[in-house]
Amino acid sequence: MDLELQEVKEIFEKCKSDWFSYVARVTAEKRPQQSDPPCPVDKEQEHTKVKHKPKKDQPGVVKQMYRDIAKQVHPDKNIGSQEDKERLMRQASRAKESGDLISLMSMCDDLGIKTPKLRQSHVKYIEQDIRNKETQIKQMKLSDAWIWYHSDEQKKDIIHKMLIKSLTE
Repeated sequence: MDLELQEVKEIFEKCKSDWFSYVARVTAEKRPQQSDPPCPVDKEQEHTKVKHKPKKDQPGVVKQMYRDIAKQVHPDKNIGSQEDKERLMRQASRAKESGDLISLMSMCDDLGIKTPKLRQSHVKYIEQDIRNKETQIKQMKLSDAWIWYHSDEQKKDIIHKMLIKSLTE
């Protein structure tokens, strides 16, 4: 789910860039008397911000897994390449800060670290995290920018006419 969310965010950034450039260009063409064309409000950005869980809401298992990973991959340890250890520490730190229990579990599994037994509250925490990521993906894919970017020329022509109409009213 994390990889899908990251991929959608990257595509979404390109979608927004193209969409805002297009809207600014059309707006400038239709309202040349204005020195600064109005820029569309970036409502999607509110929905795509990474929402970090407050540390007090994170299950203790997140902190425990982070500590176990840090013990094994800390850059001061003499085992493995320095670059790999630093990358893994950054990855573990990001996962801990965002309360990403799934990523920490995956890292523990990859490193051969025994994970603590999960309780029902941990499972609910993971399920909620997945639902939040699915919601973020859905919101990005329903945005004007995403629809514009993925439309064929016929749909873009219809959107263009609707935009022109909204600017002339």
